[in-house]
Amino acid sequence: MRRYVIILILIGIYSCSGQTSEDKSKKSKQELIKTDSGVQDSLATFFIYGELAPTGYLDDENSITENYGFKLKRIADCDIDETMVNKAHTQNQKALIKMNKKYGDDWMVEFEHETKYKLAIPFN
Repeated sequence: MRRYVIILILIGIYSCSGQTSEDKSKKSKQELIKTDSGVQDSLATFFIYGELAPTGYLDDENSITENYGFKLKRIADCDIDETMVNKAHTQNQKALIKMNKKYGDDWMVEFEHETKYKLAIPFN
């Protein structure tokens, strides 16, 4: 039994460490392109990347945001390149304009006040 547990642990470690940052970056770029190339629905979509957000912040797709007219999509963790950052900022600016037009300039403040969740959306 111990042997199987050790084998499973080693497989888990190997599968995570075997993926290079280049592989992760390619996967993230594919997700970004897939999301960016077609409008999935009428909700504004904000791209987030980088370290995981602290407690109390929304960090990824969450049904709470959809009720307020937008989505968060994590496109990469710490491994991100300049192209992805630029695409994320461009997408986020478009989504911000859409949200401001639809809900007013203070929609983020209202969202955070009503839900008690904070947003950390990169804009520049």
